[in-house]
Amino acid sequence: MNEMKESGHYGMKEQDLISIIVPIYNVGDYLNKCIESIVGQTYTNLEILLINDGSTDHSESICLTWRRRDNRIIYVSKKNESLGPTRNLGIQMARGKYIAFVDSDDWIDRTFIEKLYANVTEGDKDFARCDYYIVRGTKSFLLNNNEYYPFDDSNRRKMIASTQAVTIWTGLYKKTLWTEHQIEMPPGPHQDLAILGLLFVYAKRIGRCREALYYYRENRQGNITLTTLGSPSMLSPLKHLMKEYQKRNLFSEYKEELQSIAVNKSNTGMTWFLEGKNQITKKQYYGEIKEFFSQTFGILDSYFENKMMAVGSYNLQRVLSRVYFSSDIEDLKFQHSGIISIMSEPVEPPVEENTTFRDRMIRADCRKKLVSDIRNENVKYILLDFIEERYDIWDLGEERYVTDSEALKEKKISWQKARIIKRDTDECQKLWEKSCIKFIELLKDHFAPEKVFLVKFFLAEGYGGYGAEHSYENLTQIRRLNGILADCYTYFESHYEGIHVIEPDSRYCYTEVGTKYGCLPWHLNINAQFDIQSKINQILKMQE
Repeated sequence: MNEMKESGHYGMKEQDLISIIVPIYNVGDYLNKCIESIVGQTYTNLEILLINDGSTDHSESICLTWRRRDNRIIYVSKKNESLGPTRNLGIQMARGKYIAFVDSDDWIDRTFIEKLYANVTEGDKDFARCDYYIVRGTKSFLLNNNEYYPFDDSNRRKMIASTQAVTIWTGLYKKTLWTEHQIEMPPGPHQDLAILGLLFVYAKRIGRCREALYYYRENRQGNITLTTLGSPSMLSPLKHLMKEYQKRNLFSEYKEELQSIAVNKSNTGMTWFLEGKNQITKKQYYGEIKEFFSQTFGILDSYFENKMMAVGSYNLQRVLSRVYFSSDIEDLKFQHSGIISIMSEPVEPPVEENTTFRDRMIRADCRKKLVSDIRNENVKYILLDFIEERYDIWDLGEERYVTDSEALKEKKISWQKARIIKRDTDECQKLWEKSCIKFIELLKDHFAPEKVFLVKFFLAEGYGGYGAEHSYENLTQIRRLNGILADCYTYFESHYEGIHVIEPDSRYCYTEVGTKYGCLPWHLNINAQFDIQSKINQILKMQE
């Protein structure tokens, strides 16, 4: 083993042996970069476990070459069992006080171990997590992995329910956290989902390292996510997760959080299923999910029959995906449109069918699909927010309007014989109020007031994490637009009695730097979304 030395970044003595577990299966084209990033760590007191899970390519020869170069490497070859059992073997073999996991097609920053070790040993934490980059081809996108801090009981529950918690490779863990609580990963895809929530249950202290130190390679050829498209792959780890909580007498205590992640991941699983070459029919898969929800949570068929739609921002669409499961969840989302456009006459869409989500939203806005769906789709609940009401409006004449949304701007779509009505003009506000009255009448014809949820999301004035350390440069414009949104909310409330009006906790009105689709004022953090989700669920329970 290499001698201990001064750590370059923190100037601290390396003390504890740390084991890095690397499961390997047919990744010969990516493996050198992965191993190179590990052996080049600034923290050198490492045990590097390369575990070959029955590869049939040249992965083994790469491992053997590296083993000859570095005596910290231990190489093991075994029959193929999938990622979970391979990681379990690594945990059993590990001699280090702390363990980390690196997938063999990914790589890590040279200070990954050093910085997480400094964090986890400060205050004797059970594990620490960092942010990460998603790598798509030659581009990298920062994602935040640490939404819920400080780590108190309330935020523990949020982490259990969060999809962001399902990233085992961003952490450095005490080995005893796994062994003392007998936490093992099952075979098959999505093993992180099947167990990671348990780590948040048992951990007493968790640290956050607010740097992106891990590089996750997304959608490479042979990636397990791609190979399971079209199969009901999400159900198995969800079932395993529920059984683990039941076996440990934890299910009742965390039932609400478990149901939240089950709804969200079932929606994700259905989307992946529909994107692949289906091994079973959509009807069969939907039936399996319904049976799972019935047996696990006691959810009746009426839950699936009571359709819910979301009309508004990206934040609201994420709330919908956590509150309600549907085999057609994407058809119940309406974004990149405003009330003026929704209540106007149809326009020929300027984009092709069956392409991206944004293209579908442009077509829906032009075709006025929302009005048709409200009238014909037997939807019982509707979620609304007005963040999309910030946009200017295209006036095409003859009572035809289209929202000049980010989706339109991205495609540089315009109409030559049309004019723009600026959102901050009296003309636009009067037109909005006229359209809003029509919209309210439409809703009253099809929804009982208690089935309407108005969510008062506003544009964030700051970004950077809990407490919003930085203000946006265009703060004056943001506040002006928020004033317009406030007027819209007030007008709607005053003309529609009996609806549910919900606001997120003001502490959560900021944007995380690592938001998936950009650090932008209209992308609120997951705390705000979870807060709204919890409030909606409480109301729905009272209506049962």
